[in-house]
Amino acid sequence: MPPFERVSDRRVEEDYVIGKALGRGQFGLVLAATHKASGRPVAVKRVDKKRSKPAYIASEVDIMARLRGHPHIVTIFAVYDGADSAFVHLVVELCSGGEMFEVRQGGAVARAARAGW
Repeated sequence: MPPFERVSDRRVEEDYVIGKALGRGQFGLVLAATHKASGRPVAVKRVDKKRSKPAYIASEVDIMARLRGHPHIVTIFAVYDGADSAFVHLVVELCSGGEMFEVRQGGAVARAARAGW
């Protein structure tokens, strides 16, 4: 697993090719991306600093960093937070399978629940 980085001296686009939107939440957008050096696919969570409290963002990053390596928690690779940017970018593991709501409704979780698992 690559080490966790806190980056404040460059933009996320310098290290990642940003792709299509994967989802949208109350505080930002999740985008597909690819690490330029390794080719590793990732997700980039772009959080609007004006719509989210700094303490909330710091708490989320701290929790994800402490839980790195847990098999049931999305791995965070980096956080980009330049003073000149309107956004904080969290670079995290890309999870396939669709939205959690969709997976719960019709995917493996729903099938397992119906089967009594």
